[in-house]
Amino acid sequence: MRFLILVTTLIAPALGAAPSAAAQSIPADSGQPVRVALRAGPLIEGILVRQTPEQLDIRVAAGDSGAHAMLLVRDVESVATPTYVRSAGSAFTGLVVGVIGGAIVGGVIAATDRGCKDACGISMLAVPAFGLLGGFIGLMAGSSRTTTEWIPIWPVKPPTP
Repeated sequence: MRFLILVTTLIAPALGAAPSAAAQSIPADSGQPVRVALRAGPLIEGILVRQTPEQLDIRVAAGDSGAHAMLLVRDVESVATPTYVRSAGSAFTGLVVGVIGGAIVGGVIAATDRGCKDACGISMLAVPAFGLLGGFIGLMAGSSRTTTEWIPIWPVKPPTP
């Protein structure tokens, strides 16, 4: 038995033999969102509740009392976890739309102020002031937008030479 363990742990990796997919543990922690692709069946998204060498327990509905899916590891083709990505393009778009929208609001305010009562000419500052305010709000809204990218974590593919 010791010889078999020695061969599988020391010699097989040296020869380039990868362990079988069923023998590889899935590198995900309990409570982590996962997307599981089955060999024959639907794509399942949920929260990993627990895993054993033979099966995965995925909570597929919201809440603690949500529905669970018990999946056999041998039926699983791949497992992916999410990565949340912020885009500079979204921030720039938010800035441009905010500046234009704020300048339009400022222009409408300046155009409706026909009387010169207390502060003559101050209404002309409405366009740049509202443009700056709109740009700031648009920048914050655009930079807070994230997209989700699913990164495969299992099965572990050997590096390509």
